[in-house]
Amino acid sequence: MYEEKFGYVFVTFVAGRTYEDILAELKTRFSNTHVVELQIASKEELKYIEREIVDDTLDGIDTDSEDDLDAISSGGYDISRNVELNKVPEEDNETLYT
Repeated sequence: MYEEKFGYVFVTFVAGRTYEDILAELKTRFSNTHVVELQIASKEELKYIEREIVDDTLDGIDTDSEDDLDAISSGGYDISRNVELNKVPEEDNETLYT
């Protein structure tokens, strides 16, 4: 029924949750509009993706060493000095004010 209504399968992050919790969420979300449900499903999918990326990234790496973290955080490259996030390129500036 969910897939017929929304056009995709029910998506939720299930790690550490009981069957009852997931079923209750399904019943609650079934009454959502398409827009609201797509937003929720997208966030749930991102939780899964983030977990997979972190798990894959950490495979075979010893993460307990604070020395490694210090080396990473003090790499010496300050991106804030090289990128102006609020600057509008000249060509975009012209279209904003014409």
